Amino acid sequence: MSYATRCPECGAVVRADDPLDAVRCWGCGAEFEPDRWVREADDEPLRRPAADGSGYAAASLAVGVAGLALWCCPPVGVIAAIAGLILGFVGLGSRSRTAAVAGMVLSLAGLIVAAAFGVLVGVMLVQEQELQSDTSGNTPPFYHGPD
Repeated sequence: MSYATRCPECGAVVRADDPLDAVRCWGCGAEFEPDRWVREADDEPLRRPAADGSGYAAASLAVGVAGLALWCCPPVGVIAAIAGLILGFVGLGSRSRTAAVAGMVLSLAGLIVAAAFGVLVGVMLVQEQELQSDTSGNTPPFYHGPD
């Protein structure tokens, strides 16, 4: 039966027949004292620890930046901002909590700007429609006739 631990510097698996006080990593050469040894069967390798959600936090940050950059196209910007908010919420429990919060802030800012731009464009389109329906004649809207 062998024992294994992970190098804190590079993450390489370091194996030994007997658990020692200090070991040298074969990958990066760092010398460290493992806080925990795992006894592994000869046919079962050391598994990676479960993901903690750091990927969601990084994705939230990236999508938040994209959502903020896409404010000029409201449907895409709003969808990206909502996705960034969801990813940030999922990534809040990770080690990258700061990235998750930053992604959520950027996504919220992108959502507000894209929604405001969408409302502005909608109001302008409605006003243009009203203006065209009011001036069904051939006279300009502010034309008062010859002086």
